[in-house]
Amino acid sequence: MPVHNGKTINNVLYAKGDITWADKTDWSAYTKWIEYTDTTIQTATGAKGQPLRWRSDIIDFGLVRTVYPDIYVSANGTPKVVIESSMTSSDLSSATGFDNKYTADNTTTGAIQTYAVLDGMEPGYTDQGSTATAEINVRGITARYVRVTVYVEEFLPDLTRGQPVITEVNIAFKSDTVERTYTDATNATFTFRSDQSPQQFALPQYGNHPRIVSLQITPHHTTSGEDIKALITSKVGGGRFTMMKSDATVLTSWTADVTVKTLPDVRETFTGIQKAK
Repeated sequence: MPVHNGKTINNVLYAKGDITWADKTDWSAYTKWIEYTDTTIQTATGAKGQPLRWRSDIIDFGLVRTVYPDIYVSANGTPKVVIESSMTSSDLSSATGFDNKYTADNTTTGAIQTYAVLDGMEPGYTDQGSTATAEINVRGITARYVRVTVYVEEFLPDLTRGQPVITEVNIAFKSDTVERTYTDATNATFTFRSDQSPQQFALPQYGNHPRIVSLQITPHHTTSGEDIKALITSKVGGGRFTMMKSDATVLTSWTADVTVKTLPDVRETFTGIQKAK
């Protein structure tokens, strides 16, 4: 079952603050519907309390797949969608990818990784990592197991936390691709990587993805009768390949038709993560 740190009423998840009955002596002491006292991340966010947090079960695709997230969040406040993934770890305890962090360890009390306060900037432009450089960190993934966590922040005009609400989280991982074709491409069409062994050619990267889905290379026949073999050497970034003769001699001059399929680019928005328009 999904877990959260709020309170559900009629299938709506509300932040509940951290004041309990034991903190008040009588009814007259209750002056607000929701109050926060936790100072754990006050320095990072400027306000007491914790964000509203909802976490899904671990999703098993059944096999390793290359997919991109399409996640819709309906919320009162600004959502931050975090994706944990792994090709081998069914409980996500090891070998885990961690995209779009809000806290360092994906807990509400962890060190905040979004230094510009969530709910104060447009999603996708909040700071990530250990520097003040804004970066968009949502992308396609290659994994079998995934888990989605949604944080929601809402800050009032006086810079205190309000009551963020989640009414819907719709999770999908899709595999449709963007296809690019290079007809009659030559060795000058791509970047020559003489630093690689064997010497290779690199395609331009499309979007913010760690790897492409597929790469098809059809060398053209040459008058010299060379038996040209196209070999994929990497699917990282835009992908790399080498051209060889049957005797393993690397060719640096050639013509070929090249087709590459890549996941579409995705963007963080006010409603989650969607395919870029």
